[in-house]
Amino acid sequence: MDSILFQGRARNKYILSHVRQILDNKLVRQSYMPVFHSEKYITMTSRENSNNQVSSEQKISEMLQQSKILEAYMNDILGKEATVSRLITEAHLASEAIQGLSSANQEESLIPIGIGVFLKVTVPQVTNLLVSVGSGVTIEKSKENAKNYVESRIKEFELALQQIQSQKEQIAMRMNQLQNEVNVEMQKAQRPPNQ
Repeated sequence: MDSILFQGRARNKYILSHVRQILDNKLVRQSYMPVFHSEKYITMTSRENSNNQVSSEQKISEMLQQSKILEAYMNDILGKEATVSRLITEAHLASEAIQGLSSANQEESLIPIGIGVFLKVTVPQVTNLLVSVGSGVTIEKSKENAKNYVESRIKEFELALQQIQSQKEQIAMRMNQLQNEVNVEMQKAQRPPNQ
């Protein structure tokens, strides 16, 4: 078997074409080979070889379909993992910013308004913060309550990240298992039926 690595659909097409080629070659070489069985020679018909070919092709095709589905699911999981990681980073920055706010005096600060443009502003004494709780609703909370809210969100995000990573590991294991099964089927397809 060739040791060429392919990605996604190209890999699946290569495997199917390789299996078909192997099975077609076996069919041509072994269609009329006599087989010794119970002291009689039996000629293998092309129909028997054709059934074996279809069976192997079907198994490999089904496994490749499962592999495609798992690959799409893996891409979705990776996207979710990246989103949750960004949320954790953003929450840690928010927590640090809340801790750095002074409640005693006014400070100057830069407020980003987009694409590297900032406003220089004077921040008044901070006693309360506005916290978005979803659906466009914001609640005014004390500095300490806002910090506690952010910390609880960080814990939720970290738990979600652990679950996503667990799912990712399970999918990767199943994808490896499918790849091993495809390899076994391809090796079966390459062996002559006498062995």
